[in-house]
Parts: sequence; C-alpha cells; structure tokens
Amino acid sequence: GEGERRAGRYDEAVEAFRRAVRLDPGFALAWHRMALAGTNVMEPGVTAAASAMALRHAGRLGARDRLLLEAYGATLEGDVVRADARFREILARYP
Repeated sequence: GEGERRAGRYDEAVEAFRRAVRLDPGFALAWHRMALAGTNVMEPGVTAAASAMALRHAGRLGARDRLLLEAYGATLEGDVVRADARFREILARYP
C-alpha cells in the first residue's frame, strides 16, 4: 500500500491497506495510511473511519507515531488547537 500511495495510486493504496488490516486489524499504521490515501481520493468516510481505527490501536505504536495519529485525528475533527499542540510536541521532542 505504501508503494501505491507514494506513486499516487491512491485507490489502489486504499485497497492494499484494507487487505493489510484484514490480516491484522490492530495494524495502526496501515489504518493511518489508509486514512491518508482516503483523503487523496476524496473519500471522507474512509478517512474518518480509518483514522478512528488507527487511534483505537495506537497503543501498539511508539510515542512519536501516537502523537502523529492524535494530531491527524484532531485535524480531521477540526480541532486545530489540539492538532497544533500535538504537531508542536512532535517537533519539540523529535527534532
């Protein structure tokens, strides 16, 4: 899925990430990448659902990645203050 996303084939990327999370429903980064690809194909339902699933399984990730998922989720929710705080925390902790 990552290769498809990098190549700009976002529909294919969404499908690849769907296959990945069918194999491992707790694969938080695959859910997150699906959300990103869903944004590129203008599928807000995919984006919101995948982002929520990524956050649900974020406990399996390191601190930096958890903060990134929180920042992206806040952005999708329109909470720019919380998103900005999370992005600033990432920059401060992981320069």
